[in-house]
Amino acid sequence: MKKKVVRCEECNLTFGVARSYSLHYQQVHLRLPPATYPCLSRPALAICDVCGKKCSSAAALRNHLRIHTGELPFQCSECPKRFRVNERLQIHRRIHTGERPVKCSYCPKAFRHKAQLIRHVRVHTGEKPYPCAHCGKSFSLNYTRKAHIRTVHMGLPSGAGGPLPDVFYGAPPSL
Repeated sequence: MKKKVVRCEECNLTFGVARSYSLHYQQVHLRLPPATYPCLSRPALAICDVCGKKCSSAAALRNHLRIHTGELPFQCSECPKRFRVNERLQIHRRIHTGERPVKCSYCPKAFRHKAQLIRHVRVHTGEKPYPCAHCGKSFSLNYTRKAHIRTVHMGLPSGAGGPLPDVFYGAPPSL
């Protein structure tokens, strides 16, 4: 039986045991003191000291912390775009390669990422998960619901952008 080797994506070191890789990652890349290694202490969650967000792992916390620091360590080799997490960079690269690996099961269309497929499938299913709190009309896309609220309920001209006050998403204001 072939032994599975674990490779560190940060420094390319390889490990024969996942636990060794985990200890390496926490010590070298997260710079955690040994007493706080999640793989040893098995905490339920890693919690952000800045905002209190509960993350599922130390790696998820490290990625989350980049929101607060503004760090964007992953740069596209084709354009100036940068990303907090490598997975987002990999999806972005599909813009340059033309790759569309996410396929619709209803028609021949294909997409760069799952979110595009989820929005597209609503064309086939008729799902409209975004109801207007003011009149009950439902929309397949959140931005079309927002445009509806701006034009119908706020009387703004079509194309008027900007965030809507929270009151427009909840129950209609009492008159």
